[in-house]
Amino acid sequence: MQYINPYQLLNISAESLSDVDVKTISRERRRLLHQIELSEHGTIDYNGIEITRAECIRVLDELDEKNKREFHFFIFQNSSLNNFLTSGTLYFFDKHTAESIYKLPAFINFISPYFEPRYDEVLSTSFKSGNKENIKKILSVQPLTTTSFNESCYKSTYHFLKDVDKEINQIIDEIKDEESPYIQKSFRGIETEIKSKVSPELINLLPAYFQGIRNQIAMSIRNLARDINNDPYNLIEPAFKVSSIANEIESDGLTKQTVSKGYSIIKGRYEDLLQQKENEKYEPHIDKCYSLIDAIVDKRDAINKKEISASHVNNWVNSNINITELNNLPSAAFQVRNLVALSLKSLSVAVWNNLDEIDIAISVLAKATLLRVNEDTKAVLVEAKIQLDELKAKIQRQRLANLQQTTNYPKKEKSSFGVLIVIGIIILIIYLISNSNNSHNSSSSSYNDNSTNSYSPPPATVDTAKSDIAIAPQSIDTYQTEPVYNKVTMVNGNISDCSGISPKYDKNISTKLIITAQLTDVAVKLYDYETDRCIRYVFVNDGSTYAIKNIPEGKYYLKIAYGNDWEVKEGDPVCKGRFATHSSFKKDLSVYDFNKTYYNDGRVSVPYYTLKLYRTYTTNTYDDNSAGNSISESDFNNN
Repeated sequence: MQYINPYQLLNISAESLSDVDVKTISRERRRLLHQIELSEHGTIDYNGIEITRAECIRVLDELDEKNKREFHFFIFQNSSLNNFLTSGTLYFFDKHTAESIYKLPAFINFISPYFEPRYDEVLSTSFKSGNKENIKKILSVQPLTTTSFNESCYKSTYHFLKDVDKEINQIIDEIKDEESPYIQKSFRGIETEIKSKVSPELINLLPAYFQGIRNQIAMSIRNLARDINNDPYNLIEPAFKVSSIANEIESDGLTKQTVSKGYSIIKGRYEDLLQQKENEKYEPHIDKCYSLIDAIVDKRDAINKKEISASHVNNWVNSNINITELNNLPSAAFQVRNLVALSLKSLSVAVWNNLDEIDIAISVLAKATLLRVNEDTKAVLVEAKIQLDELKAKIQRQRLANLQQTTNYPKKEKSSFGVLIVIGIIILIIYLISNSNNSHNSSSSSYNDNSTNSYSPPPATVDTAKSDIAIAPQSIDTYQTEPVYNKVTMVNGNISDCSGISPKYDKNISTKLIITAQLTDVAVKLYDYETDRCIRYVFVNDGSTYAIKNIPEGKYYLKIAYGNDWEVKEGDPVCKGRFATHSSFKKDLSVYDFNKTYYNDGRVSVPYYTLKLYRTYTTNTYDDNSAGNSISESDFNNN
């Protein structure tokens, strides 16, 4: 219904309704009707619309009703609302403010027939033209209509979307009937056509009233993608692009589940296709990397066999490892670049462990650290760099100490006479050794070779510093160095902070196992018989007693370590320590039953045990007088 404002029609100017009297309205009414009668067509122009005399009279008669007179005057004063109702301008939405009259049912009933068609028109026009800003602006204002007019505010936009859904299904039918022009084009450009019909971004802006048609369109687009993806076409790329449109639409319920699942399946196939294409495109680069890895491994194996020198390896690495080229490889080569870095790290380890060349080992590793690798590989390289830096620092400290020791020896005077004396002494020693050998050979029939060689090598010099680091054979990818153990003074009680051991207590029961140690220190583990898990780990010093208390009900057995001088490797918790001397390990096969005993007279017996652990010293070893069988150290440490 076209809105006509009577005050604007009469061309009345007034600040308030009280300024407009009946006499003024009557005069302007006669003037307007006379003007219409004199016009050529018997009409008058109102905002570009020709209005007849009858329409003018109908509008002007509304001024006789109090409510309508006031409502028309409010609209007359609110120019942005008046212009929207009369010509559909959007300034009303730009400057919209919530007026108290908008909550008045009588006003809403009055304005609904005029507001609804304008709102429907501007929303539909903006949506069809794809004007996102106008759509957002319009939807930001709740329509000034009654419930019965709400649907009418959206009807044109809704019908437009229904037509879009029909067009999409028509495309599907044409494909099924093998009549679609897109079949010959392998469906190139089909996603562009779908997007030209419906924009996910715009349709998602629409209110809940449109959820049904939103779901319907999303499902139709999903079905189109499915048909392109399946037999007989199996065209993954266009299917993925169409499916992405459906997935962008904010559907709900079962539709959302169906659309999301279909999108996920097609996306997986599409990503596999892209990866395959990328691998094919960059396959020569990847093959080159694998050849490089093979070459690095060959160099490492040659080092392990002492067939090549460290300097040869260093020159080869500098000549053949092009960091810039490797880092510029495409994403498809990312994993193989990680393998190159790890291979270089392995080569660095071999240089150090087999050729004792710390500087060249660091140089090789430095190449690996320059490569663009993932976080896990980077962490491995950083850890290796820390190990090498610590080893080099230790070698430098040893060399400095040896150098200082050498400079502390008193200087000998240089003289020719002294040289002659030394030569004479050497000749005499050779003569005596010769005679001694002859004497030994002459009595060889009675010689019994049970002696030990008492020869001691000279102190380490600067050139033999590595011997003080005591490298032990380990994995090819581990820089070898002997762990440092420190003695720890232990007190009686729980040994805590042990991974794999969860101490268990029952504060409501007074169970206890009293342990006394004699002629040895002991470390005792208490195991649950059913779960075979250690629940307590305690230390008892030689000549002392300790009680393990509040043991939960159940049956238990013990593993016991005997010895002296508890020591712990640097960086490890106390619980991972060991006995440095006289160590042995036993498994006590006795069962310690800590279940309560209930008697018929109501008494309850809480069990406790006493255990004496001691060793008797002989000329060969310590003899264990406790019950149990010998076990290995690894068996004892197995929680």
